[in-house]
Amino acid sequence: MQDAELSGEDQMIVLDYRVTLRAVLVGAITTNQPDVQVQFFDEFPQLTENGTESFIKTRSTYKRTAMNGVTDVTICTAPNIASIRNVRTLTVYNRDTASATVIVKTNDGTTDFIFVRQLLLTLQSLHYDDSSGWQIL
Repeated sequence: MQDAELSGEDQMIVLDYRVTLRAVLVGAITTNQPDVQVQFFDEFPQLTENGTESFIKTRSTYKRTAMNGVTDVTICTAPNIASIRNVRTLTVYNRDTASATVIVKTNDGTTDFIFVRQLLLTLQSLHYDDSSGWQIL
């Protein structure tokens, strides 16, 4: 994929209580699993005195994990039933000595929705942020 195809500027990653964010490699690693870091915050809907809905945001939280080859890894869990989880940033860093193809997707327990499938060279990162979308660093 070229950078133009990765932009996804209007693509937000939002999870509800049924949806997890996952990552998986297309093939086996050579020596090292890629590292993943996700930054997210939760929003809790609340009715105001005049009956309109507003949201209370939590502080940002980070989750770090290593991928597990061709086995799906949950890189961001679903929030509780009363909230919405917003992914602010996500970085997959290829620490391996060989290129790796990474898939980032959501899963609702039944269906996968693929956000991106990207080849990463050794020491490259796939980065997402909620204001500029996907890019290779």
